[in-house]
Amino acid sequence: MTSLRITHGEMLPALALALLSALAVASGQDDQYCLARDHYPYLYFGTKTAYERVYDHKDSPQNVPYCRPLSLWLMARPGTRSPDSDLILKMQDLYGLRNQIRRNHEEGRHAGRLCPEDLAALAHWHLNVTEDRALVLTGQGQADLSFLAKRLQRRLPELFNSTYSPGRYKFRYTKAQRTQESAEAFASGLFGNEVEMPAAMDKDPLLQFDELCPAWRQDQPRALKEVELFESGPEMAQTLARVSRRLGFAYNLSLDNVDLMWEMCRYDKAWRYVSLSAWCAAFTEDDLKVMEYRADLQYYYSYSYGNTLNAKLGCPPVKDMMDHFA
Repeated sequence: MTSLRITHGEMLPALALALLSALAVASGQDDQYCLARDHYPYLYFGTKTAYERVYDHKDSPQNVPYCRPLSLWLMARPGTRSPDSDLILKMQDLYGLRNQIRRNHEEGRHAGRLCPEDLAALAHWHLNVTEDRALVLTGQGQADLSFLAKRLQRRLPELFNSTYSPGRYKFRYTKAQRTQESAEAFASGLFGNEVEMPAAMDKDPLLQFDELCPAWRQDQPRALKEVELFESGPEMAQTLARVSRRLGFAYNLSLDNVDLMWEMCRYDKAWRYVSLSAWCAAFTEDDLKVMEYRADLQYYYSYSYGNTLNAKLGCPPVKDMMDHFA
């Protein structure tokens, strides 16, 4: 029996907590860096990292001596989606920031440090998502799950060398549009359009266990305390100063503004993996690592080992997996 599940949560594995104090202000790096000329830009953006960036590129059958695959149980995130409506609305503010950045460079008042190519890309940028498309699976998101299925098919041909049978393969997903379409894209990648998808369960206890736990929700403000401490620390202060200076501002931009640029940078890259995002030019690699670490802190304390309650929440899906292997 092959059991496949698509969940709308963004659970992370254990995070290696790195020491970021070594990220001092880079001497001259932000003055010289040009994203358009960087053949190997930094492409890790926490949970918005493009799937095409992080998979291991192995397509040959998975062979383990003296073993053969009998069953597969998979819990997967949905593919790349649009932001929520609140973030989409905030992203409209980027037009004003973009215009000010251009003035900083063109008028020379504060000597902005973007190279001409990056500045031109920013001038042509426009927001490609509207509020009515909030949290909707993107075209790249559909491709993500279809490609994942095809790679599994090549890696485990013994499990997927037959036509679809509802008695042999089971699919499960939540009611969210992005999870249903992700499940359908995954099933299509394995079997074409042959799969009979079951109806989604309302408040699925296996896939939405975090939402059905009041204690977990009440604990979130405490869990984010470490994030707040990092945001007020020296690494973040240095990043705000570097980004502001690079974009030609005579004062430090707020964390909200810099975070908005970073969100646009990483969403753009996840939606269009082969293209550069104009907003990524605001950051050097060190800056991107600081922003990524901040996001990792949030997920570590909200969804991973930083909160002991998460281990208990993980028990139902682990039990389900073991029951299917029994």
